Amino acid sequence: MNWHFEAELASAVFLITIWIYSHEKNMVLTLKNRIFKGCIAMGFLSVVINLFSMMLILNKPQAGTFILLSVRSLHFILVSLNTALIEFYILAFVCEETGENPRKPLMWSLTPYAAFFFLVISNPMTGVLFTVDSAGNFTNGPLFLLVYGIHYFYCVVIFITIFKWKKSIPPDTKRVLLAFPALSLLFTVVQQMLPRVLLSGTASASILLIAYLYLQNKRIYEDRLTGLPNREAYIKTLQVLMDKKSKIIVMSISLNDFKFINDKFGQVNGDVLLKTIANFLGETVSLTSVYRYGGDKFAIIFDKQRLETAGDDICKIADRFNLPWKIQNCTCHLGAGIGVAYCPETANNMQELVSMLESAVEKAKKSGITQPVFCDRETIGLVRRKHFIKDILSDALENDTFGIYYQPLYSIKHNRFFEAEALLRLADENGKFLSPEEFIPIAEETGLIVDIGYMVVDKVCKYIRTLLQSGIEISTISINLSVVQLMKSDIVPRLLQIIHGNGISPSRIVFEITESILVSNYGMVAEKIKELSESGIRFALDDFGTGYSNLSHVIDLPFHMIKFDKSLIWDSMTNQKCYILICDLTKTFKNMNFLVIAEGVETLEHDTFVQLCGCDRIQGYRYARPMTASKANGYLGRSLSEIQE
Repeated sequence: MNWHFEAELASAVFLITIWIYSHEKNMVLTLKNRIFKGCIAMGFLSVVINLFSMMLILNKPQAGTFILLSVRSLHFILVSLNTALIEFYILAFVCEETGENPRKPLMWSLTPYAAFFFLVISNPMTGVLFTVDSAGNFTNGPLFLLVYGIHYFYCVVIFITIFKWKKSIPPDTKRVLLAFPALSLLFTVVQQMLPRVLLSGTASASILLIAYLYLQNKRIYEDRLTGLPNREAYIKTLQVLMDKKSKIIVMSISLNDFKFINDKFGQVNGDVLLKTIANFLGETVSLTSVYRYGGDKFAIIFDKQRLETAGDDICKIADRFNLPWKIQNCTCHLGAGIGVAYCPETANNMQELVSMLESAVEKAKKSGITQPVFCDRETIGLVRRKHFIKDILSDALENDTFGIYYQPLYSIKHNRFFEAEALLRLADENGKFLSPEEFIPIAEETGLIVDIGYMVVDKVCKYIRTLLQSGIEISTISINLSVVQLMKSDIVPRLLQIIHGNGISPSRIVFEITESILVSNYGMVAEKIKELSESGIRFALDDFGTGYSNLSHVIDLPFHMIKFDKSLIWDSMTNQKCYILICDLTKTFKNMNFLVIAEGVETLEHDTFVQLCGCDRIQGYRYARPMTASKANGYLGRSLSEIQE
């Protein structure tokens, strides 16, 4: 009977091709990728050993019993290892996607192979798998079926692994992964039925080719415009290096006003400029060390081979961004915010490092000059503080431990407190309140503000319902909205669902927004404001007079109230021009049927001024501080004399 080795030769060619292309793309050395490279090496080696084994079998007299026995044993060890490595690869893939520690599942998966390995190496003494007589003839031992059984076992384990983690794996990826055990099972069955047709290498080559095309393809880690490694490659490389505690320097570069370049010169020329910058960075350092991890953001990782020249390279890059760039026949000046961090000195983990670099870049941009900002103790402290507050926010949202305080508003005309503003309060583990100016921006940055906002609206609606059921006279309670909330496509139905679900009229809710929100995305925000206003919800323009005061916003949008920022009230005490401006603006707004609210009224002088100007409502410590709901019950619906009694 003839031996058929054609498929095995073709498999060797495929495996060499996969190795070349996977090696060319400078694969990020995560555990998954290291196992993939190991699969290629073991696959190729098993093909070579399989072919060599076949040649020895065809020349039995010359080979000798010991060599035949040894080579055949090595073949069984390598082929079974290939199947085990597929399971290891899938485990590493899943753990990388979910953030699980792969060590324990890998150890458990290695145990069956270790037992089979011991069985094979002890076979020359036991003969339980196979024996070779003096003529070079093979005889199957009593446990020979385990040679195929180990493959069947791992195929079942792979299926179980995939289905166990199916919720964490995208459907398309799951289908690709399921092809691995299916192919391995198919080739094992055929090999068992046709033992003289060499197919073990074909199985490995088929599986690795699918893995390379769908899971390991260089497009996954490559930025298509510049050809640089992309954000995913950057993050994974940082993770690997930090896990190893490697000494590295990381440089983050964020271009200034790149949108202006696109608007002025067109996106095509903007892309040309990005390629030019990428080439410059690659020539200065190395294309394999430079990453494009955002639209106008680049990063450089100086590893141990480039640490000695890192200082000079950083200076050269910073100096280049102080010079003009050429686009066709035009030149443009394009500065950049540059942050630099030393690892592992400045960060405990990859997320912390990325946050520190972002803080350093932001600080560099604020300085107005293109000079590197190095992550120092202050930056480290700020980033760790931010992560600390983020954890507190997450815990408070999960455990419903946010506090809602209410600051009653005094109506001058009615001499009563009919309205209040809801203010969010958050305490740390020691019970000390954190400043909203500190935790609100972090809540917005992390996106937690969306769920926090819905929670606040729900609590306020429940409080209004309690007040009305108690017979306490209340007109409205105002709630602050952030731009992050207003940018959500489903905010209108979600808010109305909460309000109507609590049996509250929308007219009892006032949403306060600042003009900085309108500047960020006027069209979308204005549309949401108008839609909510049509449902009966009222709006107040908060902090008027700070930053972006634009009267066209007041005219175009359905505001019900205008709130003067406390800085205007305080400045009016010493600045005659500000005094006149507030008086005139108050008169103008009242003629336009706006309610005018003065914030920050704390002294008799403030009080006298805002009443003289004709403001409708007063909010400030002189009349009422922010207080708990139970204390606010004693203010709302009452006059000053009733409260003082």
